[in-house]
Amino acid sequence: MVHNFYMDKVIDQFIRYKKITGSSITSNTVQSYSNDLLIFQDFIETKGLESFFNVTERVIEDFKNSEIFNFYKKINSKVEETKKRSESSKDRIIFTLSSFFRYLVTQKKITKSPVTNRRVKNSKEPQILSISQINAILEHIRSETFTNSPKRDRCLIETLYYCGLRVSELLRIKMTDLKLDSSDGLVPYIIISGKGNKERYQPAPNYKNIIDYIYNERILLEGANKSDYLFVSSYAKNKKNKSLKPLTRQGIDKIIKKVCNDCLNHNIRMNGKVKYKKISPHMFRHTIATNLHDNGADLIEVSRHLGHSSISTTSRYLGNQKTKENILKNYGPLRRNE
Repeated sequence: MVHNFYMDKVIDQFIRYKKITGSSITSNTVQSYSNDLLIFQDFIETKGLESFFNVTERVIEDFKNSEIFNFYKKINSKVEETKKRSESSKDRIIFTLSSFFRYLVTQKKITKSPVTNRRVKNSKEPQILSISQINAILEHIRSETFTNSPKRDRCLIETLYYCGLRVSELLRIKMTDLKLDSSDGLVPYIIISGKGNKERYQPAPNYKNIIDYIYNERILLEGANKSDYLFVSSYAKNKKNKSLKPLTRQGIDKIIKKVCNDCLNHNIRMNGKVKYKKISPHMFRHTIATNLHDNGADLIEVSRHLGHSSISTTSRYLGNQKTKENILKNYGPLRRNE
């Protein structure tokens, strides 16, 4: 669809505003804003509207009931399928619209936001893995044959879980961020670059496995190529003059899916009901937060571990539910790594 140039310009201005005023905004957030607003723009243009300034509460309600809001198109093997949009995706779209129209109010383009109420997220507990499920995963990835790159994938999952990382943070780890020499008496750690480029030091209880991966598998994945990143793809290893690519978000999703399908039921059940349809990488972050809190860490300690700027965000992770080094060292599943 050819979009209205003026509406495109308003979206661009909003994105620039969020980049300037949002200290923790990421490229993924920017992309989400753009995608969500383009979906809404498609909808209102089909309704004959030529400006965001003419959007009313009725238009927003019609949008919530529309097919473009509730479904999306996905291409599999060149075949287009219609998929139902998840509730979390719909929540995010409405959140974006709310932020966008509040921006237009501050810019005096409109007098009142047509988004009168944001969709309220459900009050279900955050999705986490049980201790038995985490133990099953950690036991499974000790095998040297569970994937084609077992040392890399083991370290990937352990680091994602132990350090409580966002996937974007895991992907950004560079070789220069590793401080794994414990000869000076310091706990081996990794420098994590979080939202807003804020750095935090994360203890690495799996540092021996990371070293094993670097010297016994990563070097083989690199071949004649070099990469600054810790977790690399094997895509370019046999291609000369090609820089080795870091793993992608899709690559990590694929690894997690395979591991969990191999060692857990396809559907995790709780009290006889299916709790989730799949294990997502972000669930490991929710899980370590709950595990640390259950083992004595207070909200401030858990918040620092996760790199949250607000304790209220951490409290949402924990639902209703020492030092960081000691908590990690004493936490059950981590002891088994030694």
